[in-house]
Amino acid sequence: MTDDASSQHDLDLGVFDKTPMFAPKKVTHVLDALATLQARRSALAASVIWGDTDDTRVIARGPVEINRWLFALASERHDLLSVRPFGRVDELRVSLPANRRSVEAGNQMTSVFDYRATTPTARLLLGAEPAPPTYLFAYAPLQMKIIDEEQVLLEGPTIDGGPTVMLTSDQACLTAALAYWRAVLDTSFPCSEAPECIPELTDRQRQVMALMSADLSDEQIAEAVGVSVRTVRSDIARVMAELGAGSRFSLGRAIQDRLQD
Repeated sequence: MTDDASSQHDLDLGVFDKTPMFAPKKVTHVLDALATLQARRSALAASVIWGDTDDTRVIARGPVEINRWLFALASERHDLLSVRPFGRVDELRVSLPANRRSVEAGNQMTSVFDYRATTPTARLLLGAEPAPPTYLFAYAPLQMKIIDEEQVLLEGPTIDGGPTVMLTSDQACLTAALAYWRAVLDTSFPCSEAPECIPELTDRQRQVMALMSADLSDEQIAEAVGVSVRTVRSDIARVMAELGAGSRFSLGRAIQDRLQD
């Protein structure tokens, strides 16, 4: 994330040519809301560096600590609104089961992923994920989380050359974050309606195929989906028969070909 809101705004104008599914007027609303949020985020990041704020703090530094904090957040009781500017299977295979457990514990969660920057295999996986939580695709270029509509989680200042995450209750930032959230939602559609759904397969078979296509072992697939290894192998065999694939290698190729259509 850049601290220059105008450069972020300029970089994303190519969306008009790349994603005709998003109406230009709605994309403009997202970019305008993003610029306002970015400007406030940059001001808060500077205040954190100078120790000049009481309502904003860095809560995690570096990838390991950031991921640990995010998983801890998911295990607590909250109403979470999440925007992700990309999606990849190697991350989703860990985060999706954690999100299921979070909802089972009583959390409310809506997660929006940027459609353009989510890989086709990840789109297949998200489209097959049972609700709740709610998963949506949208035009969503900036990552953030809104917690209980009271706090905002954003990229923090770079400290000692490493990334940070900051948590703020700053009212101007919260207002900007909610405006950005509403603009993103206005471009959204359910992940289950993405063209990568492979309609002849069941949801669980889609999950298994997405994870298999990412070169996960049967044991890793079983853990991510929450089923037995025997069930995974049974699903793979059934999809091989359904798609006329003679081997797991040819099945993987067939799935990739379908996702690229």
